[in-house]
Amino acid sequence: YFLKNICKLDAKTINSLIVNRVSAADALDENHSLQKIQAFIRRADGRAYIPGSSLKGCLRTVLLTNMLLRDSNKAEPINIKQLESKYLHTLQITNKQSDMVNSIMRGISISDSEPIDEKSMILASKIDSLPDGFENRINVVRQCVAPETKITFRLTLDQNILSGANILTELREAIRAFDAFYIQEYNSYFAIKKEFEDLFRDDFIVLGGGSGFFAKNLIYPFYAPNHAKAVKTVSQSMQRSFKKHKHEKDIEYGISPHTFKITEFDRFAYPIGLCQVTIQ
Repeated sequence: YFLKNICKLDAKTINSLIVNRVSAADALDENHSLQKIQAFIRRADGRAYIPGSSLKGCLRTVLLTNMLLRDSNKAEPINIKQLESKYLHTLQITNKQSDMVNSIMRGISISDSEPIDEKSMILASKIDSLPDGFENRINVVRQCVAPETKITFRLTLDQNILSGANILTELREAIRAFDAFYIQEYNSYFAIKKEFEDLFRDDFIVLGGGSGFFAKNLIYPFYAPNHAKAVKTVSQSMQRSFKKHKHEKDIEYGISPHTFKITEFDRFAYPIGLCQVTIQ
C-alpha cells in the first residue's frame, strides 16, 4: 500500500526491489503493515537456517534440567558456570573440574540445520497470553518457520571424548523429563493450555527467540519441587529488570513471568518455539 499509493511506484518497479517473498499469514494485511519485523537468521547465500549452536544450547538446558530434578542435595547460589561444572564436567581429563575440557558437551556436535525452504517461512504476530486467557498483542512481527515444517540437523557423538557414556539414552530421557516438568510447572498455569493439549503429547523441545523465559532458564528446576520459591525468585528479578510489566502480580498468578508466548497462523493459535523432536 505504501509503495503503490504513497510512493506512486508501479508494479514493475516494486517487483525489481523484491529479494524474496514471505507469507504474511495472519500477522499483517495490506493496510496495516507498518510494524517492526524481526528477520530470521540466514546463511551467507541468503537461505534461512537454524544454527547448530542454538539447538546444542537448548539440549544443554534440557540435560541440566533433568540433572537438577534428580538431585535432592542442591545448594545455592545459582550460577550457570557452577551448575555446568557440577553436572556436565564429568570427564576427569584434568584435576580442575571447572576446566571446559572436562565437559561432556565437547563430545556432542550438532550441525547447522539444512536450509529451510522459503515456502516454509512466514510472518507471525507476537501475542502474550495471560493465565486468565487475556491476550495482549504486541506491535512486533517475527519471521518464523511455519507449523508442520521438518528441520534436519546432524548429531555426532564422539565416543573418544564421551568414554563410552550412553549420552543418546541420557538425551532421550532428559527430553521427556523436561517435557513433563514444562507441562506441569508452566503450561498448567495458563488457560490457553486446553488449545494445545495435542501439540504437547509427543517429545518436544522449545527453541528460538521469543519462545519465553521458562524453557531457557534453570531457576525452576533448581528450586523444584518448591514451585512457590521459584516463582518468588523469578518475580523479584523481573520486577528489577522490567518495572513496567506488573511482575508484582506473578505471585498471585502462581507463575513468573506471567505470559505464555503464542502466535496465530491460518486462524489457528500456536505456541512459539514448540518443536516435536526425533533422534534417529
